[in-house]
Parts: sequence; structure tokens; C-alpha cells
Amino acid sequence: MKNTKIIYVMLFILMLVFTTSHFDVNAQENAGVPTTINGVDASVYKMAGLINMERVKNGLKPLEVHIGLTKVAQVKAEDMVKNNYFSHNSPTFGSPFDMIKKFGISYSYAAENIASAQSIEKAHNNFMNSTGHRNNILSPNLTHVGIGISKEANGNYKIVEMFITPTGNIPTSTPPSAPVQPSPTPVEPATINGVDIAVYKMAGLINMERVKNGLKPLEVHIGLTKVAQVKAEDMVKNNYFSHNSPTFGSPFDMIKKFGISYSYAAENIASAQSIEKAHNNFMNSTGHRNNILSPNLTHVGIGISKEANGNYKIVEMFITPR
Repeated sequence: MKNTKIIYVMLFILMLVFTTSHFDVNAQENAGVPTTINGVDASVYKMAGLINMERVKNGLKPLEVHIGLTKVAQVKAEDMVKNNYFSHNSPTFGSPFDMIKKFGISYSYAAENIASAQSIEKAHNNFMNSTGHRNNILSPNLTHVGIGISKEANGNYKIVEMFITPTGNIPTSTPPSAPVQPSPTPVEPATINGVDIAVYKMAGLINMERVKNGLKPLEVHIGLTKVAQVKAEDMVKNNYFSHNSPTFGSPFDMIKKFGISYSYAAENIASAQSIEKAHNNFMNSTGHRNNILSPNLTHVGIGISKEANGNYKIVEMFITPR
């Protein structure tokens, strides 16, 4: 692969660690909402999270988000919008296979999914309901993904998923699947494998920060996510905002009570109008930023519960397993 930078977004399921700091959300309520991190749209990592949830629950390794390939996919998505077409073969760049090579990326196996839909979730749901596109997402022969997203004048999005295995791994390639047309009444999934998609969106934002700071991505721990979800719901139910729960005690005690052992642990909590605002507030707070960027932590669990006023109580629990 020629001078290509790879960013790894490891969204798979394993085990957990901790230090605490309190977060005053009101002090930063007017902070801006990040739409890109490290030059990549946050929606790319949201889509990558959805892809990797499907792979993990089917016993497959998560795909790595490849920044170079993501740039190619973005150019393709914008080209489809600009030149008003919907096809694997671009009038500007040719086939997806030729296009990837023109951008200096070598591969031994490749595939492409394209969609036009109203949202990331709807596009993903359409892909998973199409045999060819589902097969690309769940292929054991693919290791990397690049994702491009471009908005059309009608408000829909052209979405391109390019999959590859770098040269030297598998000496074959596969033709792209047929384009996915949006379903007349698509069903937008709220959860995948029992976990709210917002959890994986937040995990993607966390891991973008870590990768751009030279740190390994955190692994999403399903057990710890369940603990964090209970804590978030407990804060809403009992109307408090504190690391110490009147029901479960400190986050350290709570994690242990749920049978999870750790050698290092931390917790971030927030009350905000959206996932993005909560994340931005965390990154503008030294203590919370330090937790997100700690080299001593390896796993994260995330809980999100909606309040009566429309805000969300958000809990990020971090650990390193013992």
C-alpha cells in the first residue's frame, strides 16, 4: 500500500479499568458540536461502528477504518452527487477497482457498496437487507473499509463503502454488488445486538480522539456497557448527577458488584442535548479528556438515558481488565 495511513477503529466486544472526575455540563453548554475529527466526518465512524457490530455478532473480526480508502470513497460519493449518477462505474474514475488503484492503494481483494438514503442508519439497514451488500459487510476475506458520505440537494445522502484486503493477503477480488435503492418504508434500527447504536457512535468519537493522539482505540465491552446503562438510568430515575450512586455506590464499587474485575478504572458523566455535545464537553474538560486519552485504559462501556426535558444522561466507564 503506497504511503497510506491506516486508522484503526476497533469496535469489538471484550473486557474492562478507572479514576474519577466531576463534570459541570452547564459551564460548557454552548460549546460547538464537532462534525469532523482528524479531518474525517464523524458519520464515517458511526457507519463503521454499525458495520463492525454486524461482524462481531457474526463471529468476524472488525474492519479497520482506512483513512486513505475513506478519502477515495468520499471522492466517489461527491462525484455521484456532482454528476448525478448512481452506479459502481464512475464516468470520471471508472470502476471502483480502477479508482482505488488510481489513488495509489494496492489490494488483493476488494468490494463496494453504494446507497442513496435519508440517514446512515437507513442506508445500513438497506445494506443488511440486501444479500449482496450483506455478504460484503460480513465477508471474512475483507480487512479494511473506507466510507464516503455526500448530501444531495433533496436531503438524501449518497453513501459509498469501499472494502479491501491489502496486497499479499488474499490473491483474488470480487465484483461489486448491485446498487442499493432505499426501501419505500425502511426500518431504522434503534439497537443492534441489544446495544443502542448511540453507544457505538460515542465509542467512535472516543476512538478518533485516541487515534489522532497516537493511542490504541478502546474496545467496547458489552458487560461494562450494561453497567454504564444501569448507572445512566439510575441517575435519571433518582434525579441525581454524581459519580456516587445512592443505589450502587461509587463507580468502582458498582463495576465490582456486576462481577467485572479491573486493575485501573475511570468514569465520565454528562448531561447534554446530544452525543456530540457531551463528547465536545468532555474534550473541553481536562479531567474528562485525560480519561478518554489515558494510555492506561483499554476498554469502555457507555450508558445513555433520556431525561424528561429531552436531555441525555451519559455515562462512560473505562477499565483495564485485571
